[in-house]
Amino acid sequence: MGEALKTNKSLKKINFYGNDFKDRALCKIAFAFQEYGNIGLKELNLGNNPNMTDIGGVKFANSLRQNYRLARLNLSDNNLKDPTAEALNKILINNIKLADVDLSNNKIHLQHLELLKSNC
Repeated sequence: MGEALKTNKSLKKINFYGNDFKDRALCKIAFAFQEYGNIGLKELNLGNNPNMTDIGGVKFANSLRQNYRLARLNLSDNNLKDPTAEALNKILINNIKLADVDLSNNKIHLQHLELLKSNC
């Protein structure tokens, strides 16, 4: 997948909604973002993959440090908790492009969601 993201500059949107991804898949996506940095992807839907946890969520959030093109990110209906929200908050402080993050139907406390809202 990383090579596909690196070489396909016209790819703007990927929908992995409901693919039963686990942390390993999310870590591979994170690796692609870290390895290839500012790829052209603007929208990524990773919703409804309930086997994704903070193991992959935190790694993925940290991979967004090098990406300033992604504008929409759907992580709804997964098994993410406060550590993923905290990692995303740290990224959003400096990432002005990522303006739409959906973390609904996860196990994240309201205080973290409110902080995310203020950073988006």
